[in-house]
Amino acid sequence: MNEKSILEYHRKGKIEIALKTAKDLSDLPIIYTPGVAEVSKAIFENPELADSLTIRGNSVAVISDGSAVLGLGSLGPLAALPVLEGKCILMKALAGIDAYPILINTQDPKQIIETIKNISSGFRAICLEDISAPRCFEIENALREILPIPVIQDDQSVTATVVYAALKNALKIVEKEIGEIKIVLFGAGASGIATTRFLSNLGVNEMVVFNSTGPIYPGRERMNRFKEEIAKLISARPTSFEEAFEGCDVFIGLSTRNALTNKKEELLRILELMNENPI
Repeated sequence: MNEKSILEYHRKGKIEIALKTAKDLSDLPIIYTPGVAEVSKAIFENPELADSLTIRGNSVAVISDGSAVLGLGSLGPLAALPVLEGKCILMKALAGIDAYPILINTQDPKQIIETIKNISSGFRAICLEDISAPRCFEIENALREILPIPVIQDDQSVTATVVYAALKNALKIVEKEIGEIKIVLFGAGASGIATTRFLSNLGVNEMVVFNSTGPIYPGRERMNRFKEEIAKLISARPTSFEEAFEGCDVFIGLSTRNALTNKKEELLRILELMNENPI
């Protein structure tokens, strides 16, 4: 696998719209006018029929402004499109869900919220993707308040769930209980904050969370309100890197790229400080 082969694989996109019912020209009066008018009238009289008579019942909008594409940063909505296509493929292949990539050419939270609200009628759920923190929290919370359909933020809910699934299985192998472990987590963006909340709710009592300027703790300066919220869940206030990893059972990396890459000595020191059978 190299850059050339990857680009060739993506040529002309990875997804397309396929027809489910049209067989030949004789179907056209049913698919479109005049027959489709009967479907429109039925939905007008009973809007709930839209789920069974249209694609809406199995449709998810996968939406991004391109402000936090993978670990690459703010690349803009067009650069986010291949990522959204990939997510749509996963939803279809693994769950049979019809997902549609939608790009929003603004990073203004109010405009994003208003745009999604106005297009939401055609979907059964909204999946926010690659939107930078802390705006992603504001956008998700607002949409959950105003929309009658599920809204998830991929970098939060999905990442936290995957981390927990891996942790749950790993703890079985090393024979440790979730309420007895100490976790050090790198990264306090969308995924880091959501994972911290999730693990705390599941019974993790001892966590140390680092962002780019150091460990997070109550009263620390230069924190937005979302970091202040997770700071309340953290009892430890390490004064050094070594102290943070002393007696640690689990290390979770959710930071930007290269936080510890090419730092072999630092990684070895971490392992030496951690408890037996570290995860």
